[in-house]
Amino acid sequence: MVAVVYSLSNREMEKLLIRLKSNLSSDGKIVIVSASFQDNSVSQTLVIKVKDVIKILLEYAGLYERGQFWGWLRSRSEYRTLMKNTGLRFKDGIYEAKKFSFYWITGQIHNE
Repeated sequence: MVAVVYSLSNREMEKLLIRLKSNLSSDGKIVIVSASFQDNSVSQTLVIKVKDVIKILLEYAGLYERGQFWGWLRSRSEYRTLMKNTGLRFKDGIYEAKKFSFYWITGQIHNE
């Protein structure tokens, strides 16, 4: 799933993952790629907060229009929790491209 997950609430995501899980073969994977994930690192969080304050000040001065972000901006830990809550074993990581970073996570059925 690419560019879909931002539009679903956590409850909707869990329902979708459960439905997809029921259709997986024993070695199948659910793959989620997100370009709008929220990095959990302290430095990245600080940069985001500083940018937000600057944007608020610029908007107040009439020099910038922030607009509205609609959807969910999940952290890596939130994606992991969604996988755990739906009983999926997961692997995840970050793919670094030239100008963007993409978060990916795969979910598989527990083969015991």
